[in-house]
Amino acid sequence: MRGGDVQPFEASNLPIGMFASAEFAVSELRLEPGESMVIFSDGVSEAMDVSGAEYGVGRLSDLVKQRAIPSAQWAACRDDLTSFRRNAPRTDDVTLFVLGRSRV
Repeated sequence: MRGGDVQPFEASNLPIGMFASAEFAVSELRLEPGESMVIFSDGVSEAMDVSGAEYGVGRLSDLVKQRAIPSAQWAACRDDLTSFRRNAPRTDDVTLFVLGRSRV
């Protein structure tokens, strides 16, 4: 999150570990004080509720925008995803990581 807005940083490589001889592009991103980065697997954005509706990147972005502290961003996303899924079966891994730079 930068300047109160969610700015996508799209991945353009194969998943790490799938192909031993694959070459990967390197990108650099500098977090300024007060900024955070949310990294998630498709198991988060494509998680489904009991009716088959997808969680979606938009819902995740909205939650992140509402909280300035990385630990609060992570907790809100985890809790909302759990509530959304209820008893729906998990069909993929669910990985969510939030990295933030302190204002100091």
